[in-house]
This record gives sequence, structure tokens and C-alpha cells, in this order.
Amino acid sequence: MKHVQQQGGLACYSIIGTELAAGHHHEEFDIDEEDMLSAIEIWLNLPFSINPGVNRP
Repeated sequence: MKHVQQQGGLACYSIIGTELAAGHHHEEFDIDEEDMLSAIEIWLNLPFSINPGVNRP
């Protein structure tokens, strides 16, 4: 991210929440795959949301 910004690009972090059975790095850590699908949908649509002139494939 720092490299992109140093080159004049824009970058950001994002966090998409989900219910967790246990904290990160715990043996019972688990993610609901349905929440992962929501995250993928957000990321796939993001370029078109911030660049309305770009046509979707």
C-alpha cells in the first residue's frame, strides 16, 4: 500500500466483519463462508462503484 501511495496511487485498508467462534490465531477460529461471499461481492463491485464510467463485463 505504501508503495502504491508513493507512486501517486490511492490505496486503503478495509475490514468486513463476521461473527467469530473464537479470536484470530485460536484453534477454534472459524469464518462463516456466507460472509466471505458478501465480501467478494463488495470487492468485485467496488471498481464499478468508484468509476461509474467503466462498463461491467
